[in-house]
Amino acid sequence: MSHELQPLIDSVGSELALHGFRNRWRPALSALDCVALWRLCTWNVNRAVALLMPAQDDFLIGPYCQRMKWRLLWRMWFVPFFYEVGLQVIVVDNALDASDRGAESIGTHVDRFSNQMVTLQSIFVVEWRRKQFASGRTWGQVITGRHQDAIAEGIRAAGCVAN
Repeated sequence: MSHELQPLIDSVGSELALHGFRNRWRPALSALDCVALWRLCTWNVNRAVALLMPAQDDFLIGPYCQRMKWRLLWRMWFVPFFYEVGLQVIVVDNALDASDRGAESIGTHVDRFSNQMVTLQSIFVVEWRRKQFASGRTWGQVITGRHQDAIAEGIRAAGCVAN
């Protein structure tokens, strides 16, 4: 698959591979604006990272990511209450300076509590044209923090700087 975001896909994928994540993208995910998907499944960890490139330009990050977590969940393997998915979302957007896309407000859109099915643990918003990004994270950084750090490092390796 060749994509305009290939440098970003490759660098994030390389960083995540160091932590055991595997590429799980398939063509059916294109209908969900998903251009890359990585998974880490062990006996006690079920994590996913989705790279989304929304077709529309004017949308609110929070509602979009909350809606997408449910749509993506049904494309992944999980067991409610016992093996929920911890989801990290990377959204490629060209309006990083909009009011709900700043570093301060992105963190307000992640889940604060587990619903025992899918928890939106972090959101990274990348403005690919200006090579900038911002992110927000939730609680539970003992396991997930290093994965989120790897995502940020992969975005930096693709040439973007934190906003």
